Amino acid sequence: MEAKRANPYTTQASSNPGKGSSKAVKIPKTREAVEFALEESIRKLARAYAARLLILQEDCYNAMVNSTQALLMLMDIDPISPSQLYENAKTILVENEHTRKPKKP
Repeated sequence: MEAKRANPYTTQASSNPGKGSSKAVKIPKTREAVEFALEESIRKLARAYAARLLILQEDCYNAMVNSTQALLMLMDIDPISPSQLYENAKTILVENEHTRKPKKP
């Protein structure tokens, strides 16, 4: 069973601090409550932005790895682990003479 999420603008009134009570009390409309709500919004937006950047980074990394492995497989080379892919791809695609364009006479 899924737990109910508490309303961020209410608090639990409690005579027993460790347990809480089932009676919700509205937070007064104070400057502090407004500032807290705005700070919380900024924090959540920053968190969402950071999560998007991490997803973008992971997707770009996977796209580069997959496309490089596909290119190497087209060249009849067995797939290489991502940790060794950069050095091997650099050696195979850049440093080997047979991949360079032949010079015209």
